[in-house]
Amino acid sequence: MVKKKKQIFVVLILTILVLTIFIPVLENFNLNSDLGNKDIDDNAITPKASINLDGVEDIKIINIKRIMTLRGTGLLVINDTIIIENQNSNPISSVLLGIPSNTSDDLIYLKAVNNEDSILDAQLTDFIMEDSFQIIQIDLLNSLQSQENITITILQSYKDLIMYEYVGGSDQKLSFSGYVFPLFPYEIQNEIITEVIPLQYSGYSGIIDSDWGEEKTGNIIEFKTSQDSIEPFLANVGDNKTISISVKYSVNGGASSTTKTEMSKIERTIKISPWGIITVSENYYLTNLGPVALNQFKIGFPKVAINERVFDFFGDLSFSNLAADPEISSIKTGVISLGQSRGVIEPNSTYEFSLEYQVSLYTYLTKNIIQQTIRMNLCTSYFLFLEKNVQTKIIIEGCFSIDGSTIPPDEISASTGYTTLTYDDNYLSPSHFEDQIITLTYTVDSFGLMFWPTFYMIVIAVLCVLYVYFVYRRKRKGITSELEEKEIPVNEIREFCSLYSEKTALILEIRKAESDLKSKKIPKKKYRMLVKKNENKIDAIEEELKPFKDTLMQTNETFEGLVKRLEVLETERQTVIDGLNLLDLRYRKGKLPSRTAYMSLKDDFQKRMRKIDRSIDKTIQQLRGYLI
Repeated sequence: MVKKKKQIFVVLILTILVLTIFIPVLENFNLNSDLGNKDIDDNAITPKASINLDGVEDIKIINIKRIMTLRGTGLLVINDTIIIENQNSNPISSVLLGIPSNTSDDLIYLKAVNNEDSILDAQLTDFIMEDSFQIIQIDLLNSLQSQENITITILQSYKDLIMYEYVGGSDQKLSFSGYVFPLFPYEIQNEIITEVIPLQYSGYSGIIDSDWGEEKTGNIIEFKTSQDSIEPFLANVGDNKTISISVKYSVNGGASSTTKTEMSKIERTIKISPWGIITVSENYYLTNLGPVALNQFKIGFPKVAINERVFDFFGDLSFSNLAADPEISSIKTGVISLGQSRGVIEPNSTYEFSLEYQVSLYTYLTKNIIQQTIRMNLCTSYFLFLEKNVQTKIIIEGCFSIDGSTIPPDEISASTGYTTLTYDDNYLSPSHFEDQIITLTYTVDSFGLMFWPTFYMIVIAVLCVLYVYFVYRRKRKGITSELEEKEIPVNEIREFCSLYSEKTALILEIRKAESDLKSKKIPKKKYRMLVKKNENKIDAIEEELKPFKDTLMQTNETFEGLVKRLEVLETERQTVIDGLNLLDLRYRKGKLPSRTAYMSLKDDFQKRMRKIDRSIDKTIQQLRGYLI
């Protein structure tokens, strides 16, 4: 029987080990191989090989407006809205736009939408026209038929086109020089209007220099062409095709709230728990590339975030003006001020800090069954400056397989109970924020979620059983080794226990007779005869017990201890009996204050008696255990 139990125990341990090794291998095997490395690294604008110029002379632009925004953090944002008409006899499937070839490396964001807000495929090609203009090709969703027109909005973001200059004290000058009007290889049959908007950050002093243009309300400079018909690539516009503009920021106190700034590195972790919580942790490396010190900056994160915390090496940072963002409805923004608690970020220095918050998983769940679908933004924070070297890790707990992702990850890895999707990006601008929406579908590992808690419970239970087993075996081994020194007197133990049980039965019979006498169930004469007879038997049993006691006490210390314990308990029992007799005597003589006191003391003595009886029975049973 013992051998069979050992075999079952070994099989159980082997099963647990096999499952421990097999489950992680199974999880790795089920990762979807279709979601491998992305073909295009980061967010670089990759040139397209060729374009089609057929009929370009018969494509006309009938309306055009450009808005150029100079962000104080170093980004130039261009928004072109055009109405283009096909006056060719054949349909066209794409629209072309030129940019100066010397700025193509600085183009970090490109997006085109039609009048229905549908996204069009816009790509930078390697085709050069007029020796200096690199072409962007925008593919239409449907071919534009002859004499039809379409409205297209083209969004561009550039880095490193705004120059910064220190002009003394805490003042800085921001300058831009370049083409003010869009560059199309088509004839434009209307005037071009461009609005240049320097964003009014704290300390904005206004426009201090501009080649030409008319200043409007709200510090906007408006530039218009004087011609009603403009040739391709602004050939007949003359010198007014370019501008040079400078703005100034003056700050009292030695530090600015805006200058050329970038996130040189972001490490982002999004941990999705199957129990309903998404935890976001981000580490930031903020670099001041401007000519003056920076004392504050703005940060944004989802409106639904809770338990948000911004901190650095020294402790927590506080928000100010935390409120819903006026431009992006899904986030709230606040200002982190460093001046009072941390000092300022000096030029060419980097400041490291972190953000943590939680959101409910059910906020982003679109399908909540065994196969779950989450729709959320990979950019879990929002800044007004350039973000370089952004690594985002989505860690899904309890994931069996990845079934689909609208943005392919750069890497997928798995460990016990977790699947990690890694995304590496470069040169993210604020314009990228709303384009980083990901829809991720994965299958929940229901077996794994139930298996691992059960597995750990089994392991803990097995360890507890092993601990109890080995402790018991060690104690048993100690007792056995002690008993092996001298053979256990089985017959003496049996006789001793039998006689002691007989003695206990006689004592209980005397007690019952006393109770019956008090309740007048038996006469006094019968009671005296019964007591005398039982006392004689008890005295005889005591004499018979003496040799057995001596034998047990001489066997070993264990038996000696048990016999001495019985003797102590017998003494205690006799003391209680004497106490009860004395109590009865004093009550009968009227020496107790009341019957209530008498009954209370009597109840205490009887409780002690019952406790002693139980201890004696337990000790006898302990002796009987050696007979098994």
